[in-house]
Amino acid sequence: MSNTISHWIDNRPFPGNSGNTAPVTNPASGEVTGRVALASVEDARAVRCPTLFSLQWDDELFTREGQFEVFDALATDRKHMAIHPGGHVNPGGARLDDNVHFLARGLAAYPDDNGLLYARALTWERRDDIPRAEADLRKILVTDPENVPALNALGYTLADRTGRLQEALELIDRARVAEPDNAAIVDSYGWV
Repeated sequence: MSNTISHWIDNRPFPGNSGNTAPVTNPASGEVTGRVALASVEDARAVRCPTLFSLQWDDELFTREGQFEVFDALATDRKHMAIHPGGHVNPGGARLDDNVHFLARGLAAYPDDNGLLYARALTWERRDDIPRAEADLRKILVTDPENVPALNALGYTLADRTGRLQEALELIDRARVAEPDNAAIVDSYGWV
């Protein structure tokens, strides 16, 4: 099993060039189930899509200077930085509101952009708005029925937040067939 999860650029997995990773932790057990590749300045130069860059002012994992360097390197002219107080924590409150407003602007211009829909679905899920998260993920699957991140995210969300376990298992199984060594998918399968 591959234990490093790629980050995504232009709606495709991108392994990254930094060589640095951070742990992926199962929230239920606290067990580290894999690693996620971290972006480098070189990776940022490949990003040409609209980008909301969230910076935690007192981040324990990433230096403030390094985060500014990555933001400056983003190749898109459609970038926005949101700076939040505190350390490296799950986003909440005003930070999620920033995400919703940014993604609404992007989707107004690009209503069928699966990357923006996926990001908004994850934001809705964090805001406990599961019907909207599900709707965005299903919209992706209408245009791209084998979109592995959407299959996995919808399956995980249904298992974790609705109890619709059979449907969740079917979606996660489709993702597992496509990417059997993907640590994020294996983790989702463990939730079902």
